[in-house]
Amino acid sequence: MGIKCPVCKRELVASIQIARHIFGTNDPPHHKWVDDQGKTLGFTFDDLLIEQITKPGNKAYETIADLVEKAQSSL
Repeated sequence: MGIKCPVCKRELVASIQIARHIFGTNDPPHHKWVDDQGKTLGFTFDDLLIEQITKPGNKAYETIADLVEKAQSSL
């Protein structure tokens, strides 16, 4: 069993792959989902995207991957 995208239900092997999918898709529904998740945590999709492209490492991907894992129980 894989990990599902909480927006479009695409299934991949790992949550980090779903995070990459969410950033790569960058359509309004995926963008909105990240923004909605970030409201209480203090970030937006754009914040994470800027962090991912300007700082070393994969912290932004890991942040999205954690959110994706938490969302699995409601899918």
